[in-house]
Amino acid sequence: MFVGDGTADRPNAGVLAGSGFSYTAATCATTCNGGNAGLLGSGGNGYNGGNGGDAGLVGNGGDGGDAVTVANGGNGGTGGMLAGNGGAGGNALAGSSGSGGNGGNAGQLSLYGNGGRGGNGGAGNPGSFVSVTPTVTGTITGFDGPFGVAITPNGLYAYVANQNGTTASVVNLTTNTVVGSPITVGTQPLYVAITPNGRYAYATNYSDNTVSVIDTTTNQLAGLAITVGLKPFAVAITPNGLYAYVTNEQGNTVSVIDTTTNQVINPLNPIPVGSFPRGVAITPNGRYAYVTNFGFNDGTTVSVIDTTTNLVIGNPITVGNAPFGVAITPDGRYAYVTNSVDGTVSVIDTALAITDPANAVTDTITVGITPYGVAITPDGRYVYVANVGDSTVSVIDTTTNSVTGDPISGFDGPYDVAFTPNGLYAYVTNNGAINTNNTVSVLTIGAITPATPGGNGGNGGRGGLIGRGGAGGSGGTPGGTNGTGGANGRL
Repeated sequence: MFVGDGTADRPNAGVLAGSGFSYTAATCATTCNGGNAGLLGSGGNGYNGGNGGDAGLVGNGGDGGDAVTVANGGNGGTGGMLAGNGGAGGNALAGSSGSGGNGGNAGQLSLYGNGGRGGNGGAGNPGSFVSVTPTVTGTITGFDGPFGVAITPNGLYAYVANQNGTTASVVNLTTNTVVGSPITVGTQPLYVAITPNGRYAYATNYSDNTVSVIDTTTNQLAGLAITVGLKPFAVAITPNGLYAYVTNEQGNTVSVIDTTTNQVINPLNPIPVGSFPRGVAITPNGRYAYVTNFGFNDGTTVSVIDTTTNLVIGNPITVGNAPFGVAITPDGRYAYVTNSVDGTVSVIDTALAITDPANAVTDTITVGITPYGVAITPDGRYVYVANVGDSTVSVIDTTTNSVTGDPISGFDGPYDVAFTPNGLYAYVTNNGAINTNNTVSVLTIGAITPATPGGNGGNGGRGGLIGRGGAGGSGGTPGGTNGTGGANGRL
């Protein structure tokens, strides 16, 4: 055939004139190179990593095909010898280490023809989080009745309150070892909370009726202890870092600390809640604080505080017997409350908690014996419950609100649970049945899949006699190199 365009069956054009055939998904099942042109005509485009067809004397080179199921992009075709641009290189497959195709050169004698641009390298995969079967993979020693644990927002350190003494310990989470000397706080510290910027840690001192503030940059106390109510138990800090809410177990109240001044707001009139308040958690939007009332007269309820007014909203929510810990999902939709006498966890719909508290509990889940601590994974998928009575940790799937798998063993009177921000590890304090265990367990709960480096960008094609060289393609991240731009014309 001397004149005519190429077809899917015969992609090359006629010898004298005609354009090469360009392939698409409809005409190519795998990888196809574009057809070559005749003396007059443009090359066809490749498909799925196929190379673009070359032009003849006059015409543009075909574009290389973008990778669809293969890794590498196709090379652009060469422009016409006398006139025409080089074809663009195809882009590599996203999420691969594939390289972009090289841009086609302009014709050697082409006056104004430009080189084709190089294709972009494939964007690699930095690795992604996957859940694994929770397994105790380490034990950290050097504590004195570890009770509450909190982890810094950067995931580098954990602060542990030592109930049996007057100190808090700092754990390097890279080495899983206690670092430095214990920090002297008050008597019988129970819980720790860390400001969102990671600068300060607030520890409740149960027997001193105070809260100590630790400067995490020096691990020294930041001023004098703050006097709160009678027997401060737990503490939670608002997401904006401006306020700390402290449950006063034997005062039946909640104190609010202004973290800017470290002064108690309205100290003579703390917020009244139920009897023996213990756990406290604040919604992600900072609007509400949930408080568990563990005590004798109404030890089956949760109080909800409006943080804009610091008043309890409506009637308390009835849960199980002796509610202890509380945690709120990252999306703020649900609160999970451990009922220590019943061996259950109550699920509270936080919207109904405001509008219809009598019907706010939507599920009750049986866990282990005497559940105390509760924490939710950063992705909100699982709830971990520390069962001090049978030395296990139960895992609840929040999509079904049912316990998944067997209880995790290997603990000794676990009291509290905290997660690293990346969701790979949980740290569980072992207080022991009679406050004799002085360890923290490391629980591996996730892994990061291997990273795939980004691919290299394709090189740009050479320009004609006075034409421009094609731009090099961008390297994919992470690690891909950019392609080299094509040389400009020689004149």
